[in-house]
Amino acid sequence: MLSMFLALALASSPEAHPTDPEPQAVLACATEAFRPLVSPHGISTDWPLASALPAALEDQAGHRISDAGDVYDGYSHYVLHDDTESVLYVVQRGGFAGGQTAYGPLAIPSCDSP
Repeated sequence: MLSMFLALALASSPEAHPTDPEPQAVLACATEAFRPLVSPHGISTDWPLASALPAALEDQAGHRISDAGDVYDGYSHYVLHDDTESVLYVVQRGGFAGGQTAYGPLAIPSCDSP
């Protein structure tokens, strides 16, 4: 009986991963545009520092656009899409003390459709 309730709850809960093609296209485009600007050593552009992420994004892992690679205290970078404001944030995680820095809001880059 409990397993039936669990199955119904799981079936009715929203999906953890977006399946709408538009958000997926935004993340793919942002990854393509932002990947050259980030590395295990940090960012190589002058994005604005975000004082805080929007509440709806605080607990999201984000879409990884880079990782620390072979750098022991390197940074990983994740892009988050705020669809209510149609902007992006890049979150840098890691470093020597394992901190987190958020950059944004950033305009959604335009990429050519295939």
